[in-house]
Amino acid sequence: MEFVAGVYGVALVILGGSTIVWRGQLKKMQQRLQEEKQSGNQE
Repeated sequence: MEFVAGVYGVALVILGGSTIVWRGQLKKMQQRLQEEKQSGNQE
């Protein structure tokens, strides 16, 4: 049981870290889309 719990814990840490990175990428993409829309409206 301890081994399974350890593997599960490591998996959670990896998933959590990748989720934070993924959110950062999403925010960057959203900002780029908004900037493109604004520049498109100005032209």
